[in-house]
Amino acid sequence: MRAIRTYGFASRLLDMAKLLPDGPLGNVTDRQFMEHAVVPRMQEVIQNQQPVIEVVKTKVFGLSVGYDRIMLAQKNTTRPEWVITCTMGRFMFVAPQKTAELDLTDESIVQLLVEGATAKEIAAEINVSPRTVEHRLERMKDRMGARNLVQLTAMLMAHRLGHSLPELEMRRD
Repeated sequence: MRAIRTYGFASRLLDMAKLLPDGPLGNVTDRQFMEHAVVPRMQEVIQNQQPVIEVVKTKVFGLSVGYDRIMLAQKNTTRPEWVITCTMGRFMFVAPQKTAELDLTDESIVQLLVEGATAKEIAAEINVSPRTVEHRLERMKDRMGARNLVQLTAMLMAHRLGHSLPELEMRRD
């Protein structure tokens, strides 16, 4: 197996070119990612000789990542000699530095925050003051090691994904 060309989106978390170096895929340093998210699926596509289009949610070097993937095997009467795989990254989240238990109010704040609500809107929805919402957000940032509200939101989403999804989940279209 060889990577022909790799693409990546800008991120300070992970350099995709280093993850998938040009050359044998055996050179990929995250063996668990390869053994769980790539190789078994590639073997299945080779065996079935059927194209696969899916959304993959997994971990790479401890980061929660999600990407769209299409895999096409050579069509012939014997075993295919090649498989073309194309992926499109969708998200990459760093796990929180510290784990934090969230109470029901914090969970409500997080959900409404992810939905795009402002502190005032969140406060009105859960019947607390806007300042209480701001204080709770600051405490969550401190507990999780987030530098700002955007990073906190990403960490909370990664935390939720890590607890609600198995190591590798795929959706076939």
